[in-house]
Amino acid sequence: MPSTEFLLHQRSGVRSAKSAKQWLKELPMADARSAHHAGSALLREVANAALAPLDRLEILETLRGHLAEIDLLYSRRYAGKSLPLGLAERNAFTHAQRQWRALACAYLEIFELAAGGAANLGSRRALCLARAGSYFCDALKGHLRAGQAGVDDIVEDLRRLLELAVEHALLDTKVRDSLHPRGATSIALIYSRALLISQGATINAGPEREAMFALAQSWEGKIVCKALPLDARGDPRREELPPAPGERRQRLRQTRFGQLMHVIDVTLLSRSLRGRMRKLGAGDPLAPDSLPEQFRQLPVREVLGRLHAIWCEQRDARLEVRTEAGRIPLAGRPQAVSLSHAGDDYEAMHFMVAGRSLGLDDDAAGSRRRYDELFVFQHASVSRQETRLREASRLFEDWVIVDESASGFGLRRTRAGARFRVGQLVAMRLRLDGSDGPVVLAQLRWLREPETASGERQPGALEAGVELLKGKPHAVGLRPGGAEAVVGGLHCAAFRLGSLHAKESVTLIAPCGWFKPDRPLEMNDAGLVYQLRASNLLHRGCDFEQFEAVILA
Repeated sequence: MPSTEFLLHQRSGVRSAKSAKQWLKELPMADARSAHHAGSALLREVANAALAPLDRLEILETLRGHLAEIDLLYSRRYAGKSLPLGLAERNAFTHAQRQWRALACAYLEIFELAAGGAANLGSRRALCLARAGSYFCDALKGHLRAGQAGVDDIVEDLRRLLELAVEHALLDTKVRDSLHPRGATSIALIYSRALLISQGATINAGPEREAMFALAQSWEGKIVCKALPLDARGDPRREELPPAPGERRQRLRQTRFGQLMHVIDVTLLSRSLRGRMRKLGAGDPLAPDSLPEQFRQLPVREVLGRLHAIWCEQRDARLEVRTEAGRIPLAGRPQAVSLSHAGDDYEAMHFMVAGRSLGLDDDAAGSRRRYDELFVFQHASVSRQETRLREASRLFEDWVIVDESASGFGLRRTRAGARFRVGQLVAMRLRLDGSDGPVVLAQLRWLREPETASGERQPGALEAGVELLKGKPHAVGLRPGGAEAVVGGLHCAAFRLGSLHAKESVTLIAPCGWFKPDRPLEMNDAGLVYQLRASNLLHRGCDFEQFEAVILA
């Protein structure tokens, strides 16, 4: 018997909020999947039970905290995974989405009964709408965690929720919420939270994304928004928005959310972010309660700067969709490495960039083995170098360019292929006039699994944003120098960006773990050996480090 069915057989029906809460508290949290499925089954039983609306509301309110704890553990099964999602990961994401919608629908059903005049429910209409809106926000966050597109239905549900609140004069009614950092919220504030979360969709790093979610919930009251028709142009009259206290000038920006264009006043939000960045820049510590606890393990000033750029400085949303242009092959971390080499993924990208291996090629043209083959068999076998090069070439996949900027491209893949991760180093080769161009290095900045016009998911389809790493890549070899040097030690595949002409330092790309401040290194560049000293870490991705090194000799 599956563990979920075993857990369900240990409960004898839904009788009260107390019994449901006690059963849910005793679920083994070590198995998040079983606990999540058992919680969903409990919700279905609550929906089918012959309970009064007020009793059903009491049960839902009692279970909120425990379901949220289980859901956070369950989200690790699909959050931040390589895309496209695997079967088990997609099933987990789909199941989580169904539970959020089931919870939102349960509260909306109680709201309809309250709006219809059901006894003892009139004062709980705002609570039902606020709870439903919170679960729609959870569903929106789940899409961002899993790198999924197709949030239009969630945005539409939030818009309808807003219209219901306006119709029943409940938009700004305060609702107590024990799971909220402020202890209370409202439908208008929840909608503002959804706007902030949607704007932070480009943040894909797991801890930074969770910090953004927490800050959006904590600071949802720091923005004021006004919805406009999608074809509206320009800002509305400033007197239509409430003035920002203590500010002579408002900071307004436009953003698209579903089928509406929103004008947002981010004056207070910008002032709060800039004030904390100034304080950190001066070396003063922040108060413990000035930011959510998710920021404790992050470089706070850098994260706040990125959030300020996204929420307050980013250009207004583009209304027009750019046309497709050309095709581009993209290759990332190969899933199958040639067994003839004991190399890693960097070895494969070494072949893509340089067309040769890192070590000496004992099968080169003119070698004794190839001479003997020509003398005996009148032909020579394909060299190991050529075989490895062909294997590396097959790793390139065809992608379509859908957008471009000064520093990168927006790409789309329409069929199945390799899985990718945000922050991953990829080799990209432009195809110019039907011929293969040079190979450049880039980093995946964002990934998303799109949906078709009919709302269906196309297996293997993927959208990506890549940022080009500045400088022409050169394949080099790195190994430790100084006291860490090993006589006869092998070089690790790495890359040098840009030229070496008349420079005192060089920019390197190497696997994670190579950068240490002042670490001595030895670089083999086309047979020339350079002694280096690592000086400054420029960027760290999920599988590479970009750093500067000073040339010693």
